[in-house]
Amino acid sequence: MEISIVIPALNASETISQQLSALAEQSWQEEYEVIVVDNGSNDQTVDVIQSYNSSIKNLKVIEAKAKRGAGYARNIGAEQACGDFLLFCDADDVVDSRWVEEMVIALKKYSFVCSRLNFSRLNNQTIQNSRYCIQQNGVIQNDNPPYFTHAATSGLGVRKELHESVGGFDESFYTCEDADYCWRIQLAGVSLYFVESALVHYRFRETIQDTCKQALRWGIDSTKLYRKHQALGMPKISIRKGLGRWLFLIKNVHALCNEDKRGKWLWKFYMSLGRLIGYIKYKVIAI
Repeated sequence: MEISIVIPALNASETISQQLSALAEQSWQEEYEVIVVDNGSNDQTVDVIQSYNSSIKNLKVIEAKAKRGAGYARNIGAEQACGDFLLFCDADDVVDSRWVEEMVIALKKYSFVCSRLNFSRLNNQTIQNSRYCIQQNGVIQNDNPPYFTHAATSGLGVRKELHESVGGFDESFYTCEDADYCWRIQLAGVSLYFVESALVHYRFRETIQDTCKQALRWGIDSTKLYRKHQALGMPKISIRKGLGRWLFLIKNVHALCNEDKRGKWLWKFYMSLGRLIGYIKYKVIAI
């Protein structure tokens, strides 16, 4: 088989059926395998996956319980993949019916590709208004400091030999492993290509509390990420821009009284707080 789809899963029984149903109904007619890597679920995730054995011809469930982390689970899945092309997606999202086909077409021309994200199908309007909807018109830009682009692992495609050449995902990251992966591949001289026709329906966290926890974790891990890549040539973080974020938060604190604006303000606050914690924890020196 030419294509292997790798999905990390942890307690995903409530969402993974939507993703597997989408993968069972792809427009791509040639064979492909779907590898779901169970990262230590204690719910009915494995039972739900196995219920798709008849509708997905080459469906595998692999255990990866030695450590927690999507990067670790993806590496385990990639190691056992038969395909020359690796497609990564997530257990809580839903790929479009032409996703596999469009990704494979792109991978026949480019070595590293990413999908377009859509937020309207899996999130109500209130959640959409209170979140940042990224990767709809292109790859994610990094502005502080300016550096390579990246994309979410909810829809990445890569040639297996390229994945192996960079050592896969850095398993020391619990979040931000997608940015690190994209940056290291680009440091190796391979560009990230945006496939507009390859659509993934992305699911946000449903509660503000879960969103704040996610933002805090990303803020901390992003600082760890910066420290790693500063040693690889990344410019130093601008403390002026960092202070500008805090000034923005202070000036716009009234957003907490607006339901549509509250989520975005809290996201920025907890991301900034996470970075501040990370600066101390990882001894990052900004300029």
